[in-house]
Amino acid sequence: VLESHQQMIDIQIPLQQPETFGLASLASLPSADYSVEKDLSFYHNGQVQHYITCPVGGFLIFFPQDAHAPCISQYTTFKKAIFKVRNM
Repeated sequence: VLESHQQMIDIQIPLQQPETFGLASLASLPSADYSVEKDLSFYHNGQVQHYITCPVGGFLIFFPQDAHAPCISQYTTFKKAIFKVRNM
């Protein structure tokens, strides 16, 4: 499921194994409910436009105009670091 954040820039770093992310431009998605408390919108009817696999030691940065579908992996559990940076 695609998600986006309005207030935060999302930095995700796989720590144990590669992780694949689905990506879509926010402008290409239908409107979705937004949780101010969680700074989160889910796009259950959104279409992924691209997939990118981030290797261990790499990172991906998602800006507010980027919707992303995290946690696409062949592994059932994995560890990653997630940093949130306030979008000024």
